[in-house]
Amino acid sequence: MGKCVWSYHDARYTRLGLMICASCGNAIDSGMYRSRDAGDRYVNHHKACSLSDKKWTEIDAANKNRIAYLRERLSASVAFRTKWKMCDLDDEINSMTTEIAEADRLLEGGV
Repeated sequence: MGKCVWSYHDARYTRLGLMICASCGNAIDSGMYRSRDAGDRYVNHHKACSLSDKKWTEIDAANKNRIAYLRERLSASVAFRTKWKMCDLDDEINSMTTEIAEADRLLEGGV
């Protein structure tokens, strides 16, 4: 029997199978989860029900790096806008602010 190959998703954007956690039996309505194709069905687990999976640590680290990058870029964009009195970056600043807030929420295990 081969090794399980898991894929990792955000329930807001990707829904596979019945979306029931194979570990706790509850619905997966929001947040991060992992999934694998078992041929006739998908096997899904909430992130909280599969924390022993080391891939979550990698995903969290990548998300933390992305947040750090966005915060640095946001700070530079705000400083540029303030110094030069330009509003050209307003949409970009708003987008980065929203993305940072969402990423923080997911890292904290929010739904």
